[in-house]
Amino acid sequence: MEENEHDGQAYVQFTNETIHNGNSSEIIVDLREKNHVFNQTGSHKSMNLFDILCDNQSTCDVIVNGSMVINIRTPKVILRLRTQAGECRITQIADLPGVGTVWYYPEGVANILSQHRMVVNSGWDIEYSTKEYRKSRKVSTLKYDCVTSEGVHCTFSPNKDGLHVLDCSEYFGIGKSGYIFGKKITNNNVNGGKDMCRSIHGEIENAEAFVSVDDAIDTVTKSKNNFSKRDQSKASRVRRFQHVAAHPSDETLIYSAMTNGIKNNPITKRDIAMALEMLGKSRYSVQGKTVRHQPDAVDTEAIYQRYIINRCNARE
Repeated sequence: MEENEHDGQAYVQFTNETIHNGNSSEIIVDLREKNHVFNQTGSHKSMNLFDILCDNQSTCDVIVNGSMVINIRTPKVILRLRTQAGECRITQIADLPGVGTVWYYPEGVANILSQHRMVVNSGWDIEYSTKEYRKSRKVSTLKYDCVTSEGVHCTFSPNKDGLHVLDCSEYFGIGKSGYIFGKKITNNNVNGGKDMCRSIHGEIENAEAFVSVDDAIDTVTKSKNNFSKRDQSKASRVRRFQHVAAHPSDETLIYSAMTNGIKNNPITKRDIAMALEMLGKSRYSVQGKTVRHQPDAVDTEAIYQRYIINRCNARE
C-alpha cells in the first residue's frame, strides 16, 4: 500500500453535509478523505451475507440481506452515501423484526446495526465489560450481550479484526423461522419510515428528485465518483502521460508498464485500467488509427458496357 493508505476495518458510517436544490434537500454522507473506513460502496464482499455488525460508531441501520427484512419499499427520503470507493444512493427501506425500520441496500457490503440506536430507539439492553478480559486475556470475552425489546438474547462476538459480529445463518434454512431479534416490528422512532431523516442529522430529500432518466446515463463525472480522489489523480496522470507520449494506445501503455519499457515509470497496469474505466479511451489515441477496410472490387465489365452506351449516344 502507498503512504496514507490503510486497510481499515472500523465501520465509521456517517459525516453529514446538507445542500439544497430548489424545493428539495439532499442528505449527504461524505466519508472521503477519512482512513479506516469499511465502505458500503465497495465491490468487495469480505463480510458474510448473514453476518450482522453491531457498530458503536454508526448512526444508521443498513441491511443488505433481503432475507432478513420484510416490507421493502421506497420512502420519501433517500440517502446518498459518499465514500472513498465512490457514491451510492440508498433509495429503499425495510422492516427488520425486533429492530424496526432500517435502510435497505442490497448492493452494499455489510449488515450494520447502530449500537446507539438499538439502545435508544429499539429498546435493547446491551452489556459490555472488559473486566473478564483483564483476567483471562481472551478476546472472546469482549462481547456485546444483548437483550432485545422482545426478550430475545443474542451475542455479538469480536472477530479477528475486532468487529462485533453476529452470525445469523443458523436462523435461516429449511424448518427455520428466519426471525433473529423477534417477530414484532419495533417502533424505532422513524414513524414507519416516514421520518427516516431522524436516523441522521440532515434534511429531507424527495426521492423522486433522484430517480430519473439521467441516472441511467453514464458520464465521466459519474464514473469519477466511483473512485477515490487518489485514484482520480492517478487516472489523470495516466492520461497526461498518454498525451505527452504521442498518444500510444492503452494496450501499449499496459505492455510498457508490465515490461518496464520506460524506466522509473510510476504508472501501473491498475492505473491504466482505472483511467480507461473512468475516462474512456483517449480521443487522440483513437484518431488517425482507424483501420481502413478494403473497398468493393471494381466491376470492369459494367464500366465498359457503360462506356459503349455513352459513345453510341454521343454519335447519335
